[in-house]
Amino acid sequence: MHTNKYTLILIILTSLIFTFGCSNKNSEENVQTKEDNQGNEQQIVEEQEEEQEQVNPLYDTENLVQSNMKIFLNDNPLDLNNTIAKKPLKNNKGNILLPFISSYKLLGFEIELNETEEDLSITAINNSTKIYVAINKYSNIKSISINDKDLSGENIQMYLLEDQNKKNSELLIPLEFIAKSLDTTIVEGNEKDSLVLNTNDFKEKQEKIIEEDKLEDIFSGIGIGIGDSLDKAKEKFGEIGDTGGYQGSDYYSFNNITIFTEIGTKVITSIGLPNSTYSIDGIKAGDNIKKVYDKYGKKEPVEYEGITSVIYENIKGYKVEYSLKSNKKTISFITISEKTSRE
Repeated sequence: MHTNKYTLILIILTSLIFTFGCSNKNSEENVQTKEDNQGNEQQIVEEQEEEQEQVNPLYDTENLVQSNMKIFLNDNPLDLNNTIAKKPLKNNKGNILLPFISSYKLLGFEIELNETEEDLSITAINNSTKIYVAINKYSNIKSISINDKDLSGENIQMYLLEDQNKKNSELLIPLEFIAKSLDTTIVEGNEKDSLVLNTNDFKEKQEKIIEEDKLEDIFSGIGIGIGDSLDKAKEKFGEIGDTGGYQGSDYYSFNNITIFTEIGTKVITSIGLPNSTYSIDGIKAGDNIKKVYDKYGKKEPVEYEGITSVIYENIKGYKVEYSLKSNKKTISFITISEKTSRE
């Protein structure tokens, strides 16, 4: 009887030990499995991050978007229809990106391109400027210089944009880099949503043309100018009236105009306008001197030999003297003298 009782107790204890043992083992296995799963997930995340870090920035063009901004280089519109980009592109920093070759060609540069499967080098040269860019396509190691000054250490973001078949590519550069390479600035254009970049030598030529146009326009309503001959004045205004000498010049009076020449020559050095028939830069005798002040800035009148005058030394390259009536407000006579700044 006692033996059966002890046997029963032993069986119960053995069952409990087995049950708890299995439960602990399963629990341990579940914990280990969970830890393994977490480890695998962490490894996958790390691998994904590593892959993202390994994306070559040179080809990281997925986030580039087309820009509707119109770009003018030396006042010429940049046409990108025959490029892979088709339009100016913009990265997430807001930088406008343009194809290197198309941009510098429009600016008048000669282009030298060398490309292999691994390397790309482009040189752009004009009379005074040389831009050089060399890139290893796989390592994205760049060599950049402007007039042989090394800029490789600067963070200049460039891209290689490929076509759909990945057979052709073009180098994209920031518009700011072009401006830096030419030591010029980018300005807003007259057209809506446009940017203009003009080289300094182009700006100088344009300023010269504009100044020459201004100098011509000042005489457009008269028909003759300083430096013309007296014979041209005769053809324009007809018979000469009074003649004589005045302050080191010979003068010839015509209807509504007086011509001054160098003594003994027929070269016109000054023109006098005695009434409202002709004007200089839109101002004529009879106008209030305030019109001149509003246009060129106020000047104090000067007195000379009983005549009150307001004198401007350089109106579009010429010296202009406005003689006033006794009220010192109304222009009585305008004299435009030989150029003072135009060579």
